[in-house]
Amino acid sequence: MVVLRDIDYMKNIIAYIEKNMSRGYTLDQMRFTLMQHGYSRAAIDRGIRTYEHNHPVIKLMPKVEEPAAAPVEPVEEKKGFFSKMFGFFSK
Repeated sequence: MVVLRDIDYMKNIIAYIEKNMSRGYTLDQMRFTLMQHGYSRAAIDRGIRTYEHNHPVIKLMPKVEEPAAAPVEPVEEKKGFFSKMFGFFSK
């Protein structure tokens, strides 16, 4: 038995996912937000599977990798107060 309320519930989740995918949000971000608004994890996962089934291009999209970080130059350590005054803790 399918309750009309369940259908509307899933339509809301799928509509939310469609709207925010076009805005560039990730599925993980949307999953977190939907859970904060009281939707169950099972319903969210079902909505995501339905969305992916209706939009198979999403599965083929490569993940964007972050560019490699520039090498970090070592920072020269400054001497502390006691090292300057008394020569303590010097290396």
